[in-house]
Parts: sequence; C-alpha cells; structure tokens
Amino acid sequence: MQIILQKGVMNQIKVHYEQAIYTLAERGFSNRRIARDLGIHRETVSRYLKSKPAKVHTGSASTQSSCYGFERIIQDKLLQGLSIIRIFQDLKVECGFSGSYYSVSRYTKTLNLRIDPLFRRMETRHGEEMQVDFGQGA
Repeated sequence: MQIILQKGVMNQIKVHYEQAIYTLAERGFSNRRIARDLGIHRETVSRYLKSKPAKVHTGSASTQSSCYGFERIIQDKLLQGLSIIRIFQDLKVECGFSGSYYSVSRYTKTLNLRIDPLFRRMETRHGEEMQVDFGQGA
C-alpha cells in the first residue's frame, strides 16, 4: 500500500511527541538526540522545531516592577502635571532610578489617575484686564 501525501502537507505526529520535541529542545537537547530518544526521524524533529509558533510574552504576576519603591514619587509628580518623560528623567537624576522609560510608562497606566487639564480660567470684571497681540503690523 502506497501513501500519497499532498504537496506542502506535513505528516502529523501525536501531540505528546510534539510537546516532547519542544520541551527537549528548550532544555538544549540536539535534534539527533531528541529523535533517538523519541524513536522518530531527526528531520521530523527539525521540521517541527522550524514550524513551532512563537511564544507570546504575557507577563508574569510574580515579576516586580522596577518602579517598586518609587510609587509615591511618581504619583506626586503626576499630580503636579509633569509628563512621563520628565518623571523618568527626574527619577534618574534625583533618585538613581535604574529602570527604563517604558517601565515608568507602564506603571503610570496602571494607576488610572484622572488629571485635570493644565490651564486655569482667570475670571475678572469687565475692563480690568485686556489682551494684547504682539503680531506683525501692517
């Protein structure tokens, strides 16, 4: 009996073999050793490792932000109306912060602080003040 495969279609191995290939490869085993240990052809191992989908980094709840210890300073500076880049620069200079700008940016997004716009309307009575435009004359 002859098995005819469609062009471009890969033979499928059982899922536990596929997972074993990925696990052993991550532990540093060579393709030949993986093939020998699992009893499959080394080109099959190579083909599965080439077609392995890339891992998506989802972050870990156990990793600690580099902003740890600077939370109060960051919050105070945000409430003063400073930009994230300015906060990052101040942390570097004033506090010896070793993290990145993106760490500060990510941290400020988790705070969900609602900051009012940085303008204040001046209320005066009519005729007390006037506005002058120093533009180009005729």
